[in-house]
Amino acid sequence: SDANGNDSNEKGIIHNSWEMEKQVRNAALQGISAKVPPSALLMISDVDELPSNSAMNHIRNNPSLCQPGRALHFVTQMYYYDLSTQVSSELWYHPQIMTVQDARDGRWSPQSLRDIGFELSRAASTGNEQHTIFNGNDNEKESNGNGLAGWHMSYFGNDADRTRKIQSFSHQEFNTPSVINAL
Repeated sequence: SDANGNDSNEKGIIHNSWEMEKQVRNAALQGISAKVPPSALLMISDVDELPSNSAMNHIRNNPSLCQPGRALHFVTQMYYYDLSTQVSSELWYHPQIMTVQDARDGRWSPQSLRDIGFELSRAASTGNEQHTIFNGNDNEKESNGNGLAGWHMSYFGNDADRTRKIQSFSHQEFNTPSVINAL
């Protein structure tokens, strides 16, 4: 392990699940062609974070929401296991949107923007001059917690699906016999 607790072999291959996740998220920038205009929008989202169609239409119809130097953080409703189990004890400000120009200029990396989303949600922030908390309607600066901008649907599927997820994702602190056996 290095000073940061990252494990890698002599070829530099990272074996720390969190560092691997961060590197993969940031590597997405390599796929942005030089032909993509700077005003194009880049969404940072995990596969289980789904923006609503109405929120996306609102962004399309209000281009001033996404300008260089200003990121959107979606307020989403969080569910575990199925749509009958909403998690109301935690705010979830993901996914995020930034301009391609901000990505090219290095204002934020995909991971740093995601980290800011965690910081803002833990503080129950209403945003600031660089970060808009977007709840999917015309009042994007004042989140009412309704999560109109989308959904975070985690651990959906059957017990085998949940077991596979726990055994393979970054939260390895949950990959224990007591958690797996409780599914």
